[in-house]
Amino acid sequence: MRSTSSQNNTVSAYSSINAGKDTLSIVLVNRDISNNQPVRISPVNTTPADSKVYCYQLSNLPATETFVSATQNALKHSETTVNNGTITLALPPLSVTALRIALQSTVGNQPLEETKIRLYPNPAQGYLIVDTSGLEGIIHLTIGDMTGKIVKSLSLGGNSGQTSIDISRLNSGIYNVVLDNNYTKHSRKIVIIAK
Repeated sequence: MRSTSSQNNTVSAYSSINAGKDTLSIVLVNRDISNNQPVRISPVNTTPADSKVYCYQLSNLPATETFVSATQNALKHSETTVNNGTITLALPPLSVTALRIALQSTVGNQPLEETKIRLYPNPAQGYLIVDTSGLEGIIHLTIGDMTGKIVKSLSLGGNSGQTSIDISRLNSGIYNVVLDNNYTKHSRKIVIIAK
């Protein structure tokens, strides 16, 4: 993935998509010592899964060092939003800002439609709620680990609303949840924290 900046002498952008293709990370560097720099980010060929974007920022950095103490120049966490596919924010002087943008998961050419299924909480501990109220028919659900091994498999009724799935026996890690109703296949990554 490549990033371009119209103000490359002042603001640099670096981007990457993780191996699961479900998170876009963008790091923005404002080298201007005294001025905020407005930026507008318009990701191409990706679709944010949510309107919320997580931001992590180091700012007010002295020119000679990048970190002074836990209370001064420490990493700050915030959130911003995606509006019509664009993220707008102001970079503080002499700062580094990292954005984490959750992307819609895909299986083949079928995008995951947030209005049709929901999986939560994520990270999950003990149980996972699957809301399939937007899908019809019998839905086959599989949970696989990152090696591809299926660790749980069951059938759910479509339009039945929410189903609680016991995941208390699964180890901590990242898992791939696939829902298939013979018409479409939806895939989503979840993080499980063992009790």
